Amino acid sequence: MVRNIEAVLLMARTDEVLVPAAWVNARAVFEHAVRILWLLDPEDPMARECRWLGMLADTERSHRLVADGSQGYPGWDGHRATAESIRTFRDGGIARLPDGYRPQKPPSFEAMLRSLNSAFLHGLYREGSQYVHGSMWGTESYRRKLGDVAEFGEFIRTQDWALPLHLCWVSLRNAGSRLLDRTPAPACDWEATDQAFEQGLRAFVKDLS
Repeated sequence: MVRNIEAVLLMARTDEVLVPAAWVNARAVFEHAVRILWLLDPEDPMARECRWLGMLADTERSHRLVADGSQGYPGWDGHRATAESIRTFRDGGIARLPDGYRPQKPPSFEAMLRSLNSAFLHGLYREGSQYVHGSMWGTESYRRKLGDVAEFGEFIRTQDWALPLHLCWVSLRNAGSRLLDRTPAPACDWEATDQAFEQGLRAFVKDLS
């Protein structure tokens, strides 16, 4: 998550026309943050462990799917061995869970948001996805209108950076504060930092208007 935020900041400092690529990273940041929040949400440490074991099962499955899809392509057959190693480790962890605890399969991304009382943020995820999947919406930075009145060029504005930058900050603040809550880490004044960010963002947008 942090590396993707660093990529967004690097692109912002390099050229404002990189905002479509920054949206791809910002969407990844948001998804990572929601997964972190979902994993760390339960107060019960064993419940958090069950969620982690459920996510580990997804990782095992992904390696198996890559191995199956590679059809013996050289260099990819190691994924099957990796999947088997994860399965062995995961089975050992499950065997040590106390009575009443079972691995919890991760829900859909939208369901994760609902469980965190943040369903209203799903629209941001959908917007970021337009740039990931190359939809017509996601390429509007280089095309306007349709048919014989279509225009092509660079239509990116500096203020287009406000939303992906804000999404990165919200993701870092929420996931970071939850992580620090679950560890014996020093306290962080997130409220003061959040206020400073919001003031800076408002000033940035005002200067551009």
